[in-house]
Amino acid sequence: MTVTERAEVSVSQPAATYWDEAKETLPREQREQQTLAALQAMLRYAYDSLPFYRRHYDAQGFSPDDVQTLADFTAKVPVITKQMLRDDQEQHPPFGSYLGVPSDQIARVHGSSGTSGTPTLYALSKKDWAYTAEVMAQGLYTCGVRPSDRVQLATVFSLFMGGWGALLGTERIGATAFPLGSGETERQLELMHRIGSTVLICTPTYALHMLETAAVLGYEAAASPLRLGIFIGEPGSSIPGTRSRLEEGWGISVRDMATTSEMTPWATNAECE
Repeated sequence: MTVTERAEVSVSQPAATYWDEAKETLPREQREQQTLAALQAMLRYAYDSLPFYRRHYDAQGFSPDDVQTLADFTAKVPVITKQMLRDDQEQHPPFGSYLGVPSDQIARVHGSSGTSGTPTLYALSKKDWAYTAEVMAQGLYTCGVRPSDRVQLATVFSLFMGGWGALLGTERIGATAFPLGSGETERQLELMHRIGSTVLICTPTYALHMLETAAVLGYEAAASPLRLGIFIGEPGSSIPGTRSRLEEGWGISVRDMATTSEMTPWATNAECE
C-alpha cells in the first residue's frame, strides 16, 4: 500500500496490521544493515557539510569512518548536549551552524518550550515536515490509531512540536482529527462525549487532571467513548502506577510514545501489541 492508499482506506474495510509491512517485518539482520548504512551516510553528511559537527568531531578526535558497526555508533560518536546546541545558536544566530538546508528552504520554525532557558529553535524544510508526518503516522498506527478513529488532541499547539506532530500523523493516517489543544478541561470532557472521541493524545499528567475534573463534574470517565490513550511529552505512562491509574480510570488501553524534539521527527518510539 502506498501512503495515499493507506490514508484512503474505508472505515468499512478491515484495517491493515502494519503501517509499512516491509519495514516493520524486515529480518533483524537486514534492518540493522540498513540502519548502519543510514547512520554512516548521515555522519558523513554532518561532518562534511555542517561546521558545528566538524568542529565537535575534530575536537573529540572522531571521524565518521570510525563507525563500522552499530556498536561503534553507540561507543564512539561524541555526545551532543542540548546546552551545546543552545550555545551554538547564540554564537551563530538564529539557527546555529548546524542548519542542514539553505535558509530559503526553511518551511517552518519550531523549538523547545524554553522552560529551562532560552528556547532552542528548529528550522524545518518541507521534506522534514513531510517526513515528520510519515514517522508520526507510523508511530500512531503502531499504537493502534486507525482511519475510523476520532482523535482528540489535547496538546499544546505552540513553538513546541508535540501537538503539531501528533496532528500531522493523525491526518496522514486518515483518522478524524479533533485538535482542541490543551486546557479548558471542562470543555474537553464535554466535547469528548459529544463528538465521540475514541483516542486521546496528551501528556499523562493532563490525562490524570482530566480524570480528577471528570469526577468533580459527575462524568464517569470509564464510560467515555475513548478506547485508547497515547501519552507524550512525559515518561508517566511508562511508570506502572501511573499507567494503572490511566487504564483503570479511563477504561482504556494505554500507549507510551517517546519524544526527541532536537532530532525531529520528534516521536520516534511507540508501544505496540
